[in-house]
Amino acid sequence: MKQKTQKESSFGSLLTYLKSRNQVIQRYYDQLDVYRELRNLIVHEDYGREIKLTVPTQYTIDEFYNIRRKFENPGQIGDYFKGQVTTLNTEDYLSKALNCIRTAGRSKFPVFDQTKFLGLLADKGLLYWLSYHASDQALDITSVQIKDIINKHNTEDIFIYYKVKHPTTSIYEVADWFEKNQRNGRHHSVVLISKREIIHQPEDIMGIITVFDLPVIEEKL
Repeated sequence: MKQKTQKESSFGSLLTYLKSRNQVIQRYYDQLDVYRELRNLIVHEDYGREIKLTVPTQYTIDEFYNIRRKFENPGQIGDYFKGQVTTLNTEDYLSKALNCIRTAGRSKFPVFDQTKFLGLLADKGLLYWLSYHASDQALDITSVQIKDIINKHNTEDIFIYYKVKHPTTSIYEVADWFEKNQRNGRHHSVVLISKREIIHQPEDIMGIITVFDLPVIEEKL
């Protein structure tokens, strides 16, 4: 903690200082504070060499080192969520998106107009469009293009909220981001992994994280 803060302060002071500045410390603050009190008991108890009233268990020691490891190397989203992302072009047909949902379980599609990134189309947006046109007679989904869906509806009804994150972003930061969005009612938020702040082409997207990946994130925290 001294190395990260460049402060020559006590363990307790550094713990308090980093509580609002470091996601790992924030998550494990209560546990670390107990360890701080345990450390003080061990250091300050004086009953002679033969008497030790406070002895940390191996479990406590292992947990402490586990938190230290996460503090020093919290893990990056690029380590866990890199992978091929299915994208759509405005010239693609609706049948392609539905087929990807059915066969590959894909439900979030970055949409491009040639080399321009338009947004993130989700199964929710597709369902909205299908329900809107449910009364149309003899609707042929093989003739409907993605641009037809986008151009006929408000983007907020079709696209979902996303954030672009660098692959070196810690999983703690992403976990906090999803948690804040859940509290704000954005239950279908998505993280796109890219080395670019602004996405220009499908190759810029290195991976995608959705709410369905939260169990994996929790496992790594």
